[in-house]
Amino acid sequence: MFWNLFGSRKSQKPSARASEEGLVKRRRPSTSVAELEALMERLADEMALCDETEFSSLMAPFYEMLGHATILVPTVESPERDGGGEKPASYRLMTVQNPEGETGVAVFTSPETLSMWIHEPMRYVGIPFRTLSAKVMEQGLDFVLINPAGPARAALSPYELSYLADGLAPPRRHALEAGMNVAPQTEITVWAPTTLSAQMLTERLKGCFGQRERWVKSAYVFDVSIAQGPSHLAMAIRLTEGEEERWQQQLLGDALAISREVLERNQYMDFFLLNESDDLERMLQSVTEPFFENRQAIG
Repeated sequence: MFWNLFGSRKSQKPSARASEEGLVKRRRPSTSVAELEALMERLADEMALCDETEFSSLMAPFYEMLGHATILVPTVESPERDGGGEKPASYRLMTVQNPEGETGVAVFTSPETLSMWIHEPMRYVGIPFRTLSAKVMEQGLDFVLINPAGPARAALSPYELSYLADGLAPPRRHALEAGMNVAPQTEITVWAPTTLSAQMLTERLKGCFGQRERWVKSAYVFDVSIAQGPSHLAMAIRLTEGEEERWQQQLLGDALAISREVLERNQYMDFFLLNESDDLERMLQSVTEPFFENRQAIG
């Protein structure tokens, strides 16, 4: 049985998330192998019986389980501990290619599912799935394939892995424009941006917002880490009072189009609406300056 979450993504596009109110789950016990495999088989069976919207609503428990699961990853070195031990100090992922020529990593829920894929003795390490997601994003890989030989398998794209690396559940597709909710108690760390991508992005966005200055009060580009996840680019925007609806009507689409042109493959970007969060703006003011500021709107 095979199910592919939200399909294959040959050219990765940045994700859009807005900071509003709570979706981060409370800590729960580690996911058992039996629980995860049983849920994968149930989802594989139900995929044929429901449409995409209904199927997407079933993803939440799967994503949550992955967030608390330890997954088995074949390695090309001889780790200090193998065969189900803890993550070693140093290891290198063994990559595979799919028929489209994309490069990813195959991982397994148990030694039994690993032996179904390759019959020779294979060294592996146990890695928390969130840690694996961050490493895959860092290396610019195209997918993670869970249990490629079955009995049920799942392929996850960089879009999904970017959320899972942050300890978040990816939103359903039809909810993308509404954004990803981040719980108020979630740890968020921000830095001034340093990459060439950030410089190019600010120049393009400055031109875009300059044409719509009556809508935009201020905007920042910065690096962010959510819930101690990997650092990545983000933009925060404060709209002029009374113009908040312009975010979803036009500005978000414009910002996404620009970010797709500027960001490199497998980079992704978060978007925050500052009208919803004074705390974030105070954090940003302590580390960087806005790249766009409408002095007339401020006055």
